[in-house]
Amino acid sequence: MYKRTLGLIAATVFASGAMATTPTDTELAAANGIECYPLAHGENGLGSRSEVYIPPFTTNGSWWVQYAVANVGGDTVNVTLKLFDENGNPYDSTSGVTYDANFSSSNTPLRQIGGTNSAILSSFNVGQIKIDNNSSSYFSGVLSWQADKCITKPALLIDGAHYIRTGGPTNEFGLRTFEINGGKPF
Repeated sequence: MYKRTLGLIAATVFASGAMATTPTDTELAAANGIECYPLAHGENGLGSRSEVYIPPFTTNGSWWVQYAVANVGGDTVNVTLKLFDENGNPYDSTSGVTYDANFSSSNTPLRQIGGTNSAILSSFNVGQIKIDNNSSSYFSGVLSWQADKCITKPALLIDGAHYIRTGGPTNEFGLRTFEINGGKPF
């Protein structure tokens, strides 16, 4: 009787371990640092978002910065760049801001104060934003993406480059590239 009871207990424990549940999309997203949340107009009633910190940078008459943002996911996302000056004030001036690839003045990720600007970036597309405003300010920011569905894998990859004008007859410049988020998608 004792052996039969131990066998029954062992079989029950084994069976319960073998019946592990499949993680939900929300759980898979969370494991990748992505927040899925209720969204009435989203696919299956869900939306998702993720963000990464943009480390401090400066622009002035000699320095400018350029960011390349690549959508490495399989879904279209809305991209927003919020910049702040050295005092933590939102910065929304478009003076000295130029765009390339899939970003433009009508598809800008740069958040305007009081606005909800975001750029649409389709799957496997790249957008570039250059900030060259000739001020002697320091900036930092947050780059985020949002989708009207629960995306379970990171969607964006961003790299930056800091340029310096060195002058000379051909207006030479130097370049220093840097990775955002350790070069990993978010």
